[in-house]
Amino acid sequence: MSSTPSPADTSHTVHSPGGWRSDLLTGRPGVLLTGPAGAPDAVVSRVGRSGAGTLVVIDGTTGSGKTDLAGRVRQLLAHQGRETYLLPTDLLVPGWQTLAEGVTRTAELLAALARGGEGRAPTWDWERMAPGDELRLPALADGVLVVEGCGALAAAAQDLAPLTVVRVLVEAPQELRYTRIAARDSYTWDIEAWQAQEERVRLAWEQTPAWWPQVLVRHGQGPASQTGELS
Repeated sequence: MSSTPSPADTSHTVHSPGGWRSDLLTGRPGVLLTGPAGAPDAVVSRVGRSGAGTLVVIDGTTGSGKTDLAGRVRQLLAHQGRETYLLPTDLLVPGWQTLAEGVTRTAELLAALARGGEGRAPTWDWERMAPGDELRLPALADGVLVVEGCGALAAAAQDLAPLTVVRVLVEAPQELRYTRIAARDSYTWDIEAWQAQEERVRLAWEQTPAWWPQVLVRHGQGPASQTGELS
């Protein structure tokens, strides 16, 4: 599968068929707006010690920089002595056309962790394009689980108390994202078809302000700043 990029589109703002735009966040009280350089500190500043565990949920369109941010956040937390785990959502997506199923699997795993139990989910082996082993995550206690990937915010669009949830959206211009994808992937795949799935699963969170991101990472943005007075 292949797709032809459109380098002329360099919009920084996420738009969706439902009319939600990421610039709605820039006036929302308590939201941190930051560039990639300041993003790890901005995210970690929201991670407390609730005693029940924390989820750091990092979402964004393909090629936006989610994986890089997740790694830097984990490194910063490790320097603070925090126990961290990583859950790439694509590990639970069973193939190119089934992002929604991966979101469902991730959501069920997060709900189990919120209940204080072990999180389990079937995985997908992308090399063999076949089901993989069962994923098992221990109860979080005071640990931090970084959930990174397309559909992560949709999976976290639920009441996950008593866990602390830090929701993050990463944005980058289309030209930059497509350049990153070309450098990253040695194979061809239908980028536009995947992005259409991203738009559909985003409906799970974008229509409910309670599930909106608390940190917006925007390419070209300067140091972290509050977009409104803390409520």
